[in-house]
Amino acid sequence: MAWVNFQTIESDLVSLLTTEVTAAQLVKAECDERDYAFHNMPLIDVRIRTSNPEIRAGRDYYVFVVYEVQITCHDLSGFNEAATLRDTLMSSAIDAVRNNASFSAEIETSRVGAVEFNNAKDDNTGAFMAAATFEVITESYVDK
Repeated sequence: MAWVNFQTIESDLVSLLTTEVTAAQLVKAECDERDYAFHNMPLIDVRIRTSNPEIRAGRDYYVFVVYEVQITCHDLSGFNEAATLRDTLMSSAIDAVRNNASFSAEIETSRVGAVEFNNAKDDNTGAFMAAATFEVITESYVDK
């Protein structure tokens, strides 16, 4: 039985976002706290979140894998500027996924899920931070 290669899909998603979202300074899978530095902003972090197998009609086997894409932007001017940059990047990233629904050979299709927003101030740098996180839900057929 073939199975879904999660890392290949994650790598393909990073490649897609690197190509399509040109305003991002860093696009990476599984960023750590060192990556969230001012010189790497704006940053896009891709992480695998869940995998859910499903059997349809007793014989077709599908796997749904959810990836989390976090966009983080810093700006020294204020929240509005950081949020504007975040919204522009998020729109480009979502369009990239929607326009390339089969962005990996491992998947049949993909779609964009829930989106969350937040703002904060970085006391260390004095920068204003705006972030958004959205889900990319992939669907893969797996033969038994």
